[in-house]
Amino acid sequence: EMKYKPKPRFVEGFFAPDGKGIRRTLVGRMFPQPIVMRPDGKLTLLDEVLGAGFALVAFGQTPERAVSEFVQPIWKKIGIRRIGIYSLPCALPRQAAQAGILDAAVVDHERAVAAAWQGYEGQVLALRPDRYVMGAFPASDPGRAALVIENLLHATWSDRVESASLGKPDDSDRAGQI
Repeated sequence: EMKYKPKPRFVEGFFAPDGKGIRRTLVGRMFPQPIVMRPDGKLTLLDEVLGAGFALVAFGQTPERAVSEFVQPIWKKIGIRRIGIYSLPCALPRQAAQAGILDAAVVDHERAVAAAWQGYEGQVLALRPDRYVMGAFPASDPGRAALVIENLLHATWSDRVESASLGKPDDSDRAGQI
C-alpha cells in the first residue's frame, strides 16, 4: 500500500498572506532547497547560501534590482540577508554582491527555483530562518513590505509580552511559530 505524505504548509503563525489560494500560495510553505551555483562555479545547497536567519530572496535575470530598494530599518533590525537567484541562462554579475546590494548571488542550476517561482514574477520573498516563506511582496513596493513585517513582528511580540505580564504561557514552543 502506497502512502502519500503531503508537504507541510501553515495557514496561521508568523506569516503575511499574499491573497493567493491555499493551493497556489508559497506563503506558509517551505521554500525549495535545490543545488545552486556560486559565482566561482562551485555547486552548493541553497540552504548554505541563505544562512541562519531571515532572508529576502529575488529571482530572475536581474534579482539585484528587485531587492535594491528594500533598505527600510526593519530589514536590518531582523538581520535580513538579500539573496539573488539568477535564472538560466545568465551571466552571473559578481558586482551585485560586491556593491553591497546582495549578500549572496547564485544561479538556479537545477531550475527548481524557476518552477516554484511561477506566479511570483516581480515579487520578493521573505523567508523565515526555518526556510518557510513568510511573505511575498511586489518588488515595486518595498515600503509596504516593511510595514507588513513590522506589524507582524509587533503583533507577535505584543502577544508574548501580554502573555508574560498576565502570567500565561506564550505558546513559544508551538509548531509553526517563531
